[in-house]
Amino acid sequence: MFIKKLCAHCGRYHRYYYGRSDYCRKRLLEVYRNIKKRCYDRRTNKFEYYGGRGIQVCLIWQKSFKIFERWAINNGYQDNLSIDRIDNDGNYTRENCQWISWIENNRKSPYRTRREKMACQNNSHFGVMGSAGDGGATAYQGFSVDATSRILL
Repeated sequence: MFIKKLCAHCGRYHRYYYGRSDYCRKRLLEVYRNIKKRCYDRRTNKFEYYGGRGIQVCLIWQKSFKIFERWAINNGYQDNLSIDRIDNDGNYTRENCQWISWIENNRKSPYRTRREKMACQNNSHFGVMGSAGDGGATAYQGFSVDATSRILL
């Protein structure tokens, strides 16, 4: 069942599917595809850290996005959180996954770059710089830079 209503995040009207906006569903589908890709697609640059180490997605999630989506919504999924495996050597399963902030997730990772570690120490986000309209920010060599490339003091 779809309902059109005003989005609290951007102020635009979106279609909502059982209480979740299409945007939320699209992002969750992207998360779902990415965990499968990291575990099973040898061509992806992250395969060596996931599938190359034997990390797998549980069979129930492999077969059905709807089951993964239901688990995510019932277990605290929000657009600003990322999926995390509690046991870094364990598989993507209901029991081993949780939703945490990007900063918390990155702090747990043994595969961070030097700049990512610095960003975590400064509580800054590190990543691809967004466009001027999305308000994204990134940290580079100890400086915080906003999306319009102005140095913040």
